[in-house]
Amino acid sequence: MSTPHWDRQEEWAELNRRVMDLYTDLKYQEALSVAKNALALAERYAGPNHLDVAISLNTLGFIYQKTQGNYRQAENCHRRALEIRKQGVISENRDVAQSLNNLAESLREQGDHLQTEQLLCQALEIRRLYLDQYPMDVAISLNNLAGVHQMKGEISQAILELEEALEIWKQAPDTNARIIATNLNNLASMYQLLENHPKAKCLHQQALKIRRENLKGNDPDIAQSLNNLAAIYIEEKDYINAELKLDEALKILSNTLNSNHPDLVVALNNRAFLHAEQCQYQDALSRLEKAEQIARNSQINPSYLALIQNNLAIIHQNLGEFDSALSSNLKALHSLRNILNNLAESPKRRGFLQECKYLETQINRQNTNEVIARLNNQVAELSMKVMEFTELLAEFSNQKPSQTKPMSFIKNIVKARKVDFFEGAQEAGRKLAKALGKYSIYLIFIGIPLLLICFVSWCFGVEVNIVEIFKLFKDNI
Repeated sequence: MSTPHWDRQEEWAELNRRVMDLYTDLKYQEALSVAKNALALAERYAGPNHLDVAISLNTLGFIYQKTQGNYRQAENCHRRALEIRKQGVISENRDVAQSLNNLAESLREQGDHLQTEQLLCQALEIRRLYLDQYPMDVAISLNNLAGVHQMKGEISQAILELEEALEIWKQAPDTNARIIATNLNNLASMYQLLENHPKAKCLHQQALKIRRENLKGNDPDIAQSLNNLAAIYIEEKDYINAELKLDEALKILSNTLNSNHPDLVVALNNRAFLHAEQCQYQDALSRLEKAEQIARNSQINPSYLALIQNNLAIIHQNLGEFDSALSSNLKALHSLRNILNNLAESPKRRGFLQECKYLETQINRQNTNEVIARLNNQVAELSMKVMEFTELLAEFSNQKPSQTKPMSFIKNIVKARKVDFFEGAQEAGRKLAKALGKYSIYLIFIGIPLLLICFVSWCFGVEVNIVEIFKLFKDNI
């Protein structure tokens, strides 16, 4: 839709072009500054409700969201742009659909999935009217709706939407390579949720190949593909490839994103997870401490901070630093209390607070390795329950930011390898003692080799199942 010319409009248009050039060149802070200048120029010379002001607001909101992780500022920009675009135009205007889509995306990042879905459905309904003229708009809305259906657990519906979007993009002659890669990435994520790892891996590899060929080397989208592939390699126990991918992704994000961006928190946490899987506990500790520091200053879901603090406790336990493990768990419980104290009164909230109080008393009383291992599990479970609870509330009221979840070490490691070994040895000891009366004739031939195996495996950090070895000896003598 054409708008009346205004003084310095050409200068404003040049500023807008410069914003996108700077964004493409990964110069995010400069892009933000120029976007603010363009908005101020349009407001001053065109008037606060001019359609060109809406364009500047849309651009500024995009920069806030993609480069700063400042989702609330992005939401404010997109809400104001939507109000301007709704004035004096028909409700099915294509620009209105764009603002609906952009507002929905900023709300989704803040966990308001109910309103996100409503806005995206409105945008898709308008865009389908223009399918022949602007097919890519429809594909974008389908892709974004698939993200909401994923959050709701409606994976089959999400796959249908993503496949329809991919088909539209493949047929469009001027499809942006970035968009196709994003669609492939999202489709791969759906198959990952269905535990179809070969299909997911193939799609992630396609997405990474397209991104490497068409984007600059430090583009955060490349880091996203690397992180996703790393998750599959971890699942396959291919730690060498997982390490290469995670390190490259973290380097890209550290060089391009704001130092307090929530994506850095998740990337550091996941890199720490791989360190822990390989018993590199000091390296894991360093990564988690940095993640905790960033999480305190970023717009990340506060319950994620508690989860990271609990992960820190697990690493401290594996290092034999029991006092530090207890301290980290107390910090996690304190973070959970802060979240719960800001929520409306409910039976579930009261139950969580009582559980926090109980765990705090347990932490203050005991500090044995066995007790710490149990407390780690209990605090992790409570953190995840509170996380799910706050995200459920966010579906009905826009309260807290929500990003990709960091891994809980409890779910994946549960206990350190050496802790597992000692517990296995104790179980073997109990069974040996019970069997002494019946199998005393074999004690010399079985007991001494078992003790040697225990000692050697402990020295080299190798996991062995002593009970199964004992059974093997017994069955074959």
